[in-house]
Amino acid sequence: LAHVDPLLLATKESNPAYLAAWAGLTLVENLGLMHYYPNTHYVENLPPMDQVDPWSAPYFQAATPEHNPTGRPIWLKINNDGTGAGLMTTVIAPVYQKQNLFSGIAGIDISLHSLTKAILVDHVTAYDEHASEAGMGYEFSLLLDQDGAIIAMPLDQLEAMGLSQDRMEAIQANSLLDYSLQDSRFAKVRKLGDTMK
Repeated sequence: LAHVDPLLLATKESNPAYLAAWAGLTLVENLGLMHYYPNTHYVENLPPMDQVDPWSAPYFQAATPEHNPTGRPIWLKINNDGTGAGLMTTVIAPVYQKQNLFSGIAGIDISLHSLTKAILVDHVTAYDEHASEAGMGYEFSLLLDQDGAIIAMPLDQLEAMGLSQDRMEAIQANSLLDYSLQDSRFAKVRKLGDTMK
C-alpha cells in the first residue's frame, strides 16, 4: 500500500482543517491494512491490533455495500478527537477494485475548530427590536447536529435558550454535545428540536 501514502499526504495537506487522511483496505475477510497520515504517537495508546477489529467497527461497516449500496460518501457523527484536537467529524467513502469488488474505505478526519471558534469566540450579539417584543432581544449563532445536539454556541447564551444555569458552569466547549435543544425549559426551543428528528 505504499502507493497510497503520497495520496494520503496530499489530501491531508490540502486543507488546514483536515486532521488526518487514512485508508483501510481488506486483503481477505477480516484481515487488512490501515494507513494513516500523519503517523502520530497517538497510535501508541491504541490496543494491540490483535485485540481490535476495525473491519467490524461502525465507521467501516457504514461504507460496506450492505449498508451503502450506492457507494456514496458518508459523514459520521461529530465527536471529540482522540488525539486532543477538539471537535471533529469524518467523511468516509468505500473503495472498490475492478469488477466492482468492495475492498475497503478511505476517510478524512476534519476539525471543526475554525467553525466553532467563529461561533464561540467571535460571535457578536445584535439587538433586534422585533425579537425583543417576542421576549428574545438578541441574535446569536449556534451549530447543531442532525439530532439537535449542540455542537457550538456562545456559552453566555445558554440561559437564553432555556438551558440549565446549574449545568452551564460544568460545561466546557468540547462537551456541549451533551446538551440538546430537547433539554430546554422553553417549549418553542424543544419544538424546534423535534422538527430536526
